[in-house]
Amino acid sequence: VGAPVARVAGRGAQRQAIAGLEEQWRDPAYLARAHLQDCLYAGALGEPVTKRSIRRISRDDLLAFHRAHYRPNSAILVVAGDFQL
Repeated sequence: VGAPVARVAGRGAQRQAIAGLEEQWRDPAYLARAHLQDCLYAGALGEPVTKRSIRRISRDDLLAFHRAHYRPNSAILVVAGDFQL
């Protein structure tokens, strides 16, 4: 659990997430969809992602999320194609 999650928690990942957010804010279609969802669901989808919310995510938050959600008992194996057992 250490290395990949630790890399994601770096400031570079936060800068990248903020850059992606700023890119979305420049897209009129994205803004229209976000406004429509806010009107339809009135906050039921959670809080909007902001620069401030991204900056508040800590390494410990990421590690706790990873421990809670990335578990062997929640894995799903999907097999597709022409094969024989």
